[in-house]
Amino acid sequence: FVECIPVFWVMLLSMWPTLLSNFLKLLWCVPILEDNDAGITITKQRLKPDPELICWSRDHILVAMICFIGGSVWCFGVPV
Repeated sequence: FVECIPVFWVMLLSMWPTLLSNFLKLLWCVPILEDNDAGITITKQRLKPDPELICWSRDHILVAMICFIGGSVWCFGVPV
């Protein structure tokens, strides 16, 4: 098993850019114009990969927690 540690290390480091990119996509909010019930155009922040999700709503906070935990463990904890 000790001989495999460098292989695991290289594998984890090669996965790092992809994982970081995917975790950051969970925080990527963009402004989208939409009409409210009164017919006024307003801007809402929506998640770029899933525009149905309003940014920093209760559902998005759960997704953001996954992003922060995953990013902390995989993207910052593994290389250190």
